[in-house]
Amino acid sequence: MLKEQLLQEGLQTTNEQKWASKCPRCFGPRENEVKIDPDEPDFIIAMDGNYQQRHYAHASKDSPSNAQYPPTFLPPSEVNTSEALCESTDANVTGIKDPCALAHKAADDARDATTWQKCDDSGLFAGACRHDIPLLYTNVYKSGEKLYYPISILGKIQFSSDFDVTSHHVLMNIGNESIEQRSLFSDRQSDLMFGTSVFHSYVHEWSCQVKYNPRLNKAWGLSDGEGLERLWAFLSPLVSILRVSSRFRRLMAVHNRTLYYLAGLNETAGEWLLSKIASADDIIKTARIALDALNQLSNPHSMTAGTYTDDFFQQQWEDERAYHLETTRSYQEKQKKELGQLLCLEEQLETEWSREGLSPAQGIARARIVSRLSDQILEQRTKVGDPTMLENLSVPEHDKMLKIWYLKTDLRHKFLALIEEKKPLVRVCRPGEQTTLGTDGQQKLIESVRKRAQALRKVLNKYNKQVREFIRLFPERAHPRQLEYDELLKLESEDAFWNDGLFTNRNEPWAIDPITQKGIRHLAAYNRGLEEQRRLGWEVRRAMRWAVERHDTLSHLILQMTTVTGGSNREWTELVAHPILQTLVAHPILQSLAAPKKTTVARSLLQSELVKIYQLQIAWQRTCITILNNTQQQLGDENLRERWSRQLEHIELGYYSMIPGSDTGAGETVNGASKTVRGGAGEESSELAPDLGLFQPNTDRDDDEIDDEGYLQDISVIVNKTMMEQLANDTEEVDEGGNATEVEYFL
Repeated sequence: MLKEQLLQEGLQTTNEQKWASKCPRCFGPRENEVKIDPDEPDFIIAMDGNYQQRHYAHASKDSPSNAQYPPTFLPPSEVNTSEALCESTDANVTGIKDPCALAHKAADDARDATTWQKCDDSGLFAGACRHDIPLLYTNVYKSGEKLYYPISILGKIQFSSDFDVTSHHVLMNIGNESIEQRSLFSDRQSDLMFGTSVFHSYVHEWSCQVKYNPRLNKAWGLSDGEGLERLWAFLSPLVSILRVSSRFRRLMAVHNRTLYYLAGLNETAGEWLLSKIASADDIIKTARIALDALNQLSNPHSMTAGTYTDDFFQQQWEDERAYHLETTRSYQEKQKKELGQLLCLEEQLETEWSREGLSPAQGIARARIVSRLSDQILEQRTKVGDPTMLENLSVPEHDKMLKIWYLKTDLRHKFLALIEEKKPLVRVCRPGEQTTLGTDGQQKLIESVRKRAQALRKVLNKYNKQVREFIRLFPERAHPRQLEYDELLKLESEDAFWNDGLFTNRNEPWAIDPITQKGIRHLAAYNRGLEEQRRLGWEVRRAMRWAVERHDTLSHLILQMTTVTGGSNREWTELVAHPILQTLVAHPILQSLAAPKKTTVARSLLQSELVKIYQLQIAWQRTCITILNNTQQQLGDENLRERWSRQLEHIELGYYSMIPGSDTGAGETVNGASKTVRGGAGEESSELAPDLGLFQPNTDRDDDEIDDEGYLQDISVIVNKTMMEQLANDTEEVDEGGNATEVEYFL
């Protein structure tokens, strides 16, 4: 952490540069990006909590201070500020219930109370970008998944003082409407758009999916929002260990493993981008073929008796979305479903009582129940009123449709219960693992899943029976879809089956026409694929531009220090006159070192950082150039391509030292040879390229002539490249006679 602190503070790193170093694809320099839709965000982040990563209160009594929280964590003081903000807006959401929140155990804190009583730290809440890069954590302290945790992370990202961002999208599983209703971030709400992660969409009502499902709504591309599930899987080996460690060690262990995870994701960024562009291409082609086939069919809803078109499907989607955005609809639909439930109960009782003779006492009880049930049905019919959604339907048709609607709703609840129960069996695991459950856990879970499946089959049979009866009685009417059990389990969250439009809008094509419903889904997939292609083009350019600019910046700084050791007053004055280098060499961490050692340590740190950029550029070379050439061209591409290629050429030809911390860096030759560099094809230049700090490797000198001291120094630096103390000690050994105790003290 000292090394990172020295680099960031010494180089006067801005907030935007700090974010870019975490994920260059999201936060790298944005230049000349053309947005087809103004709602397309600059970046997309996902948020989620994990309650396996908790800590037992009896394990330790330490209480880390704000200053002890590692950089990947928000300190408690900032979380407390967000908590106070949320409490101050509670009145805005009093009496408002989110029907989807009940599907989340975390959201409703519906957990065993004894679980929380044993813990001081209940878990972790995190935000990650769409590339799975962890951006920030908050430590969940003695609570469940509260709204102020995502608010804290969102506020930190959005309101960093010099972070220039116009808009971003947030994928969360709860709280989407709550943030809007509370008027949080009121001055920036137009820059925010909320959605649900793709694989959590099942737990949301269809009306909620229409608003928040990223596969159905514009500007999300193919982001799935499930990167945090993969992060939790990567952190899972720490669960048992950290529950009984100290609280501070728990934070540091998560921080260090996160840095390792982040570095690996950035190293493979090129492969990630290439795989995503291939996936987007496949989705676009498949959706286009399906749309072309549908567009050949005659459209019975067209005023001109034409065929289906993309414009027709788009208009139908906008009509469907507009209907569900009307908040008054939810109360009306709830009343109709309750009427359907009462009608189902009435039918069930009549069926059971008709099977056998009743005693006088049973007859009296039946009469009382029937009378009470009839009163409830009459009262509920009054609440429903004249059902405009079912106009032109007779009372029997009306009642039958309400029964089916209720059973379909119950079917969805049972389906969600089964999906939730099966989660541990399909949870993302680390490579080589099948599941994190033990044998006993698997057996108990399988038994529980079996019970859920039986309940689901029972409701499905009732639903299909009612649909078949409706088809028999009213064959000319549009009817709900029948499903087999295996077919139900394979349904996607955005499948048209979950659409209740047939019960609410019988005259709308989006509600009753299967072809229109298919067209809407295929058009959504096609548009998301195009958005993904466009975003990947932006992201590869951001990453490449960040690497090129970081490369140039570090090269210039190292070049500035090449001929300056700080040994004389004149050299030291010249060094500290530089606006950035003077901050670096004068940093308090280096204050106990003599001037020459400050210069050497600072230069070695810069060289180590530059080598990381070299390695990223080499890892990204093939894939990034491929994507750059196969995505929509932007202004400035030629300049970016030329700078990138020039840097890579000299890295691959050995113009740079690839030894982290080496005294031989950009701007000088490895062995002091001539600084002749290649200027172009077949050309040479006697001048050092100042913008790159290039140097010519010594090809005239035999390896055996390299002096032993320089060789041993290089080996020593490689071994100790990540340790500031060892790096400083290695530097002291080369100087022969330095004060080792002094170096060890400042580190």
